[in-house]
Amino acid sequence: MKKFLLRCGFFLLLGILFFGGNMLINAYLYRSKPMPIAKTTYLIAGDSRSQRSVDPSILGSGRNISQTAEPYYITYHKLQKIYNSWTPDTLILSFSTAGISEFNDYKLSDPQWNHEMARRYYPFMQLLDYSKKIDVDYKTIAQVWFKQTAYMPRSHHFNYMVEYENSPRQDVSNWEESAHRHFYRDGRQLGHSQISIDYLDSIIRMHQRQGVPVVLVNPPVYAKYRAMTPTPLLQKYQELVQKYENKVLIFDQSQIDYPDSMFIDADHLNQPGAERFTTELKQFLNQAAHKP
Repeated sequence: MKKFLLRCGFFLLLGILFFGGNMLINAYLYRSKPMPIAKTTYLIAGDSRSQRSVDPSILGSGRNISQTAEPYYITYHKLQKIYNSWTPDTLILSFSTAGISEFNDYKLSDPQWNHEMARRYYPFMQLLDYSKKIDVDYKTIAQVWFKQTAYMPRSHHFNYMVEYENSPRQDVSNWEESAHRHFYRDGRQLGHSQISIDYLDSIIRMHQRQGVPVVLVNPPVYAKYRAMTPTPLLQKYQELVQKYENKVLIFDQSQIDYPDSMFIDADHLNQPGAERFTTELKQFLNQAAHKP
């Protein structure tokens, strides 16, 4: 029995050394490795609204790193990570009622999102900070982190860095499903996400300190989807517009009706829609640059 226990202890020690060593190596790599990003005038960040609506090729010099379902509390630490290597001339940031909706509070606890959030953002997530205001499924996130770092040293830890992509596909039939996902849960109407608003404030303050202009963009959505937005959330959004309008540029086209043919789904533009929106955004930026 003693020999058996010693043998088990030996193999357990080997496992700890192997997995623990790989995790330490990968932690060093993702904390110290330079960011693989070229310098551009514009950095576009946020969730799928900006991911689908801002085509950086039309702006002339830009990189769109927006990702589906990315909340502001993740975007804040993502930008901090990027700015260790490089700072853009201007930040273009997604800004919408969905972006401040309470449904963002479930991104790290709901199985629909938390696994993917951990897979993308494990190099810089600040779970203890987040858990002060929202629920965090530590078990799932730890499992994903272990899988990403424990098996072998990896050179690629940049799942949070993406490129712009879109499609000409058009289908707005999911308007009711999308509105319910963003604004309703378990039969109740969702309010605003305080953690999202707090981190949006932090993003704006961080750029003010660094002297980097911020442009908040809110692209059009399908009219039937827009009509399902709860009134209290619209009111909170308007409060934020008034709060930020003297601090940042706000390009809000959310009340503009684009043709149905310009939506890939009810709350995202397709490639023709993105071309129109980005062209209008470019004109807006040019006009703002020439204002006294």
